[in-house]
Order: sequence, then structure tokens, then C-alpha cells
Amino acid sequence: MDAIAQSLPGLAWERISAGLGSKGERLYDWTLIHGWEEDGWSHGLLVRRSIEEQPEHAYYRFYAPTHKATLQALVRVAGQRWQIEQAFQAAKGECGLDHYEVCHWQGWYRHITLAMLAHAVLVILRARGEKTPAGQVPLSVPELRHLPTHLLWREWYGVEHLLHWSRWRRRHQFHALRCHYRKRGSPLPVFYLQL
Repeated sequence: MDAIAQSLPGLAWERISAGLGSKGERLYDWTLIHGWEEDGWSHGLLVRRSIEEQPEHAYYRFYAPTHKATLQALVRVAGQRWQIEQAFQAAKGECGLDHYEVCHWQGWYRHITLAMLAHAVLVILRARGEKTPAGQVPLSVPELRHLPTHLLWREWYGVEHLLHWSRWRRRHQFHALRCHYRKRGSPLPVFYLQL
């Protein structure tokens, strides 16, 4: 692959930003190697070259509608990779996306679906700017698993009962945590004071 990228002429490369990073614009040289077209869809290779003295190459194979397979559009999509990885890491840490021990596809699919649903709810709450009420710990991974499970398979409790139970449990956990830190003689972590 590197031999193909190095054999391309200088005019084949175009310097485009892959988006904002922690240190500003992420500038790279990009080129597009078209493969074949099939039923209005294009196959090909998007090549990224770093702008250092010893350039490194990265390759992205694409399969996209022909009218949308422009260099700028594909670079924009490739630049989203980091945000997608962050979303998966957040879902793993907050909702237990990777905490499954299943033997069959059906169990795995149910777990992934519920974890992604819980993550979507958290993202929406954050976008609205809603915070955890004072005197409660935030929703934990086990509780995020229990709430949808109870809603789906134990309908007789009702939504109001489950939400009341969740608020009561989180208040109890907050008071237990505060007593634990008080007994140790250390202040409550700043994270809990800002809730």
C-alpha cells in the first residue's frame, strides 16, 4: 500500500483539514483512488498522508453513493472517527456496553441494544443540561441496566414506582457515601459536591 501512495504525483494530493483537534486544525494531505462503480455506488481507497518530513500513510476503504463520494465529503467522514471512538468509550464506561457474558447472538444483541438505549438517554439528558439532583448519586451502570429491564419485563410496577425507587436508592447511596467520608475524616469528592 505504501508503494502505491509513494508513487502518486504531488498534484494528486490535496491538503484538507480533518476537523478541529485538541491542538487546532488536523491538517493532512489526502488523495482519492477510485476503484469501480456498481449500481450507483463507488468503491475506492481514501489515502491520508501526514505533513511531516517522514510522512506516514493511513488508508480508508470506502463504499459510498457515487454522487457523494467526493474528496471533501470522505475526509469529513474520516475525521469523525475520533468522536465515534469517544462515544463508544463513553458507552462502555457509563452504560456497560462491554460488560456482557453471553453465549448466543440473541443475548448479545439484547444487551447491546439496552446499553445503547441507556447511553442515548444519558446523551439527551446532558444535551438538555439536566444534572443529577442534589443529595443523589448519578445513575450507575447496574441501575441503568435494571430500569429498562423492569420496564420491559415487570410492567405491573409502573413507571412512577420505578422512578421513585430509583430516586430513593440514589439518595440513600449519597447519604451512605457522605457518612463514609465523614467517618474517615475526609471531605466528599468535589465531583459529588458539584451535582
